[in-house]
Amino acid sequence: MGISKIIPQGTLTVGEVEALEQHDKFDSTYVILEFSGDVITFVLEHTDGRAVGLHCDHDSGEWDAVAKGDDVDVVLKETADWLDDDMDRAIDEL
Repeated sequence: MGISKIIPQGTLTVGEVEALEQHDKFDSTYVILEFSGDVITFVLEHTDGRAVGLHCDHDSGEWDAVAKGDDVDVVLKETADWLDDDMDRAIDEL
């Protein structure tokens, strides 16, 4: 099942991200980037220990996996690093 079957297209509120923890497949969520109540980037930890860093694409509204792994701490760092790089790219395009 792809992530689009679980997470609707477009940004989510902090409450909607936290509600994912109620799903029987997920343990935890970690908000990385929130703007005006909308979550743009977060990490979702699966009950089996796997984690995925997700970022909502500004243009399409689709959630892209930007980091994956078996160690949530590593995925958190890789997601934050990806976000830093993405912000640098956006600034360079100005």
